[in-house]
Amino acid sequence: MSDRWLNQSKIIHTVYYALYGINNLIEQQNKIYNNNSSVICIAALYISIPCIKWIYIKNKSDWQDVNKEYTNFYDKNNNRIPLKSFVIYNGRRYYVYSTEDMFGENMIKKEIRINPCGYDGGKSILLEKAVRDKEGNLILDDKNIN
Repeated sequence: MSDRWLNQSKIIHTVYYALYGINNLIEQQNKIYNNNSSVICIAALYISIPCIKWIYIKNKSDWQDVNKEYTNFYDKNNNRIPLKSFVIYNGRRYYVYSTEDMFGENMIKKEIRINPCGYDGGKSILLEKAVRDKEGNLILDDKNIN
């Protein structure tokens, strides 16, 4: 389903329920009582779905932020650098990773390194060394954080 169809559907349902509510008010004023519980249940469901969707999206975003693993280093702008994210160093884009992820906990001393992106290869650098290099201007690339 396209977003356009969903938006049109929402508008149609909203207008329908508004007219239904106005009709019920007119019937109550004229002492005509219509107990149509099925329409009321559908309206309640229709109203509650966007609320549930909003709560789900908000909690999913919060859950991802809580479960993000951070390094003990900060970029030039005082933003904490998460693992598995991208940084810009000396005008080039790098990927932040832990050697523990590659070789396991007991295989090698845990180091946080940055590896250049792209096909030209390049040597990985210790994140600590890159952070201390003030001329390198290490900054977090906020556009593509995993």
